[in-house]
Amino acid sequence: MGTFSVAIRRVFVAVSTVWAAAIPTAAAASSLTAPIAPVYLFTSGVFAIGAAVCHQLPERSIYFWSRQFPVCARCTGIYVATAIVGLGLMLSGRPRSGEPSSRSWRLGMGAAALVANGLTLAYEWATGVAPSNAARAAAGAALGAVVASLIVYDVD
Repeated sequence: MGTFSVAIRRVFVAVSTVWAAAIPTAAAASSLTAPIAPVYLFTSGVFAIGAAVCHQLPERSIYFWSRQFPVCARCTGIYVATAIVGLGLMLSGRPRSGEPSSRSWRLGMGAAALVANGLTLAYEWATGVAPSNAARAAAGAALGAVVASLIVYDVD
């Protein structure tokens, strides 16, 4: 793994971790009645980024301190799992012998994660009942974990 690719992976993990932490922090900060300017700007910025990447439907979102997260439950799962798995993989180093780490294995797991997300959608369309936010977050977390493993691991 070259120095440049290590730097990119570290930036990816750092940005993922900061973003995952910003999601509940912005929700909590939005409950303040009179936030100071930096807190207001932070919260507004996180919610604006959330609006750019997510539909932010209230019924599909997680709430913290009675405040809606800046992204839906599925996106929350994606971002939190990406940060946790990415950080864990960076700290643990290259995969050990016998671990399921080949790129084709990770791509297969990615396909399985996509199927899991598709099943939540198919369930909703077939029954007219929306899956719980916990189910959406779990399906999203599977995608986030695979994305982190594909970016952080440099294994063929």
